Order: sequence, then structure tokens, then C-alpha cells
Amino acid sequence: MPDDEPDVVTSIVEHPKRRGRFVIVSGAAELATVTADVIAELKLHVGLALDVRTLDALRVHDRRIAVLDRALRLLSVRGRATSELSRALLRAKDRPQADDVKWVIRQLTEQGYLDDARFADEFVRDRATTRGWGKGRLRQELRRRGVATSNVEPALSQADEDAALDDSRSALAVARKWRRTHSARDPDRDRQRLYGFLARRGFSPDVIRDAMHAALTDGGAESQ
Repeated sequence: MPDDEPDVVTSIVEHPKRRGRFVIVSGAAELATVTADVIAELKLHVGLALDVRTLDALRVHDRRIAVLDRALRLLSVRGRATSELSRALLRAKDRPQADDVKWVIRQLTEQGYLDDARFADEFVRDRATTRGWGKGRLRQELRRRGVATSNVEPALSQADEDAALDDSRSALAVARKWRRTHSARDPDRDRQRLYGFLARRGFSPDVIRDAMHAALTDGGAESQ
């Protein structure tokens, strides 16, 4: 085929592994993998001669759909904050273009896959319940993930109101668990180690002191 002849769509087939994706084929070449929306937008059909503008659009969509699929795989493993997901995508080995990542983030936000306020609420409840983290650690971890203060503080406040976050109760439970799994050979060293253990979980000094006093004086027993 002479170089000046346009590519012609010879088939449009479902991708064998990527659900909801379609491969645009011209002869023996796979030009792009896109969605049904893109096929409709570009009015693609078998026999269509592709001009330069359409080919360029296909290349852009192919790149962006690949990044979108990677993002969806990451989100299927666990929830992520917007900034956290963006950083993960930009660190990929193939180094996607920043504009493509921004497009993906916008799509996921519009479709409800990304919502930092919801993420903060779920993160606070999960980590407070399953890991015994205090407010300080929760706040630090959310900020490290790029969640804005305007989403962090309401999540902490709401958990407080719902009794899902009680630093005093959580710190005492964590301290008692620590006490039961550590021998009491050196009281002074035990206090230092327990203080550091609780501090790393984000509890305030006052909360830590109360929890340590209760845990170290009752031998690790649960209150009746």
C-alpha cells in the first residue's frame, strides 16, 4: 500500500482480556484500544478511511484508556486518595504523560470512583477500628496521602460524634494488648517501650499516660 493512502478500519473486535475495551484494526495492525464511547465519538466503523486527525485522536485515547485501566486495577485492590492515585500512576514504568493522568483523574472523579471526603471517612473508621490508631496518626497518614485538611478534619470530627473514634478507649485497648504480649522484666524499660508504641499510633501524651497507668497497673486485664 502506498504511503499516502490512509489507514482503513478493517475490523473492530472486543479485547480478549480487557472488559469493555475494543481493538481498532487496520489490516494486520492494531491501531488502538478504546471504549465504546470513543467508537461513537469518532464515528468509527469497518471500511472507514482514517484521516490524520482521527488517527491522532485514536493514539491519545489509546494512551489514556491504558492509564485508566491501570488506575482501575489499583482501585480494585484498595481505596486511594486522589493525590495518592495520581502519584502512583505517574511513577509507572512507562511514564505516562501528565495530561493523560489528569484526564484519568477527572474521569474517575466524575464517575464517583474518587472522592477524598468519602475516602477520609472510610480510612479513619477502618484504621481506628482495626489498627487502633489515634487522631494524630490518622491525621498524619491522611495528609501523607495528599488528602486536604478540609476533608481530614470533618472525617475525624464525624468519627468522634459517631463514637467510632475514642482515643482514650483505643489507647487503653492497644496498651493492654501490648502488655499481655510483653514480659514485665524491666518496668522502666517497659514504660519507655509502651510510650513509644502508643506515640507512633498517634495518641496524645495525656491519653498515653492514662492508658499506660491503667495497663501497667492492672496487669493487662480487661476492665470488668
